[in-house]
Amino acid sequence: MKIMTIHVNITGMQRVATSAKTVTQVLFDGTAAGEYFNGIILPGGVDTQINVPEKGTLSARYMLEGKDNSGNNCKMYISNDALQNCNTTTPHILTDSENLRWLNEAELRGELTIVENGVRIEIFSK
Repeated sequence: MKIMTIHVNITGMQRVATSAKTVTQVLFDGTAAGEYFNGIILPGGVDTQINVPEKGTLSARYMLEGKDNSGNNCKMYISNDALQNCNTTTPHILTDSENLRWLNEAELRGELTIVENGVRIEIFSK
């Protein structure tokens, strides 16, 4: 079951590199839409990418603000982790929506697609 689609727009990057690894912080904003929630990514979203040969990781953390499927205002915190060069992610959601509180414990999976100026993340329940 699809929970939502998140459209991420990259707004900036910061990077530090050594001979062993590179860490990149990707700053972003965007929108979220779906049957259960519609809203925006609040300022401060960041995806930390750690590039190590053959073992890179992605770790995004961000908050959304919008309306749940009952029309009530709510917020969501999303943490989303993946291995580099893999299009499948492991998202976790924490929300203050009473109607969507089941998401706080839900087992979720994400599908990542690179698009112009960012990425699209589709979140599904397992």
